[in-house]
Amino acid sequence: MRAEGSRERSESPRIKEKQIEQKLCAAVKKSGGIAMKLVSPGLAGVPDRLLLFPGGRIVFCELKAPGKKPRPLQVHRIEQLRELGFKVFVVDSVVAISSVLEAMTEGVQGAIGKPPGKPSVKEDTHGI
Repeated sequence: MRAEGSRERSESPRIKEKQIEQKLCAAVKKSGGIAMKLVSPGLAGVPDRLLLFPGGRIVFCELKAPGKKPRPLQVHRIEQLRELGFKVFVVDSVVAISSVLEAMTEGVQGAIGKPPGKPSVKEDTHGI
């Protein structure tokens, strides 16, 4: 799923992927989540970030500079993850970050995992 939005007029078309990534990480942290950098030496093409949200919700995020598209191998990995049932976003603007956060913090019914809440006793007994 492509998390695109019309770019705000204040957003420079020359904004770099790194700047979008920094803003994404800050927004995820502010929403109570963690934005882990993914590095997979044995598997090329994995998304840039693994976003973990309260309630066990997980989403993968591929970051791109504005107007850039994922490479064919990245598209293949994104499709693999989606076939496994994971949400994967391609974010190429600061505006698109809000789409990811809305899907994971407000759109709980479409999110992977259980909505936020107190885990049951059974879930607490897994020894983790």
